[in-house]
Amino acid sequence: MLLTQMEPGGAQNAAIKLARGLESYGHSVTIGAMYDKATYIPDFRQRFGVDLVDLGFADPRQPRGLAWFGRRLSGLGRLWRQLRHGDYDVL
Repeated sequence: MLLTQMEPGGAQNAAIKLARGLESYGHSVTIGAMYDKATYIPDFRQRFGVDLVDLGFADPRQPRGLAWFGRRLSGLGRLWRQLRHGDYDVL
């Protein structure tokens, strides 16, 4: 699954519940977040036991500019590598 951001909210909780439900049926699920709003991913990984990946598209503390644009390009590269090296059936 691909989420725009990771934070304790409704969409993220629903995605985690869906991932856990799919895993209970034998599917392997990875949740990719375009960015981690406030370092929630390590906590969510431990608390819910799901595979979460921070793709690092953004740093909320970083001002817009050339570095901001470069971070998005790097995030696209990380997403591309994740998709190429993973064995995914559905995104």
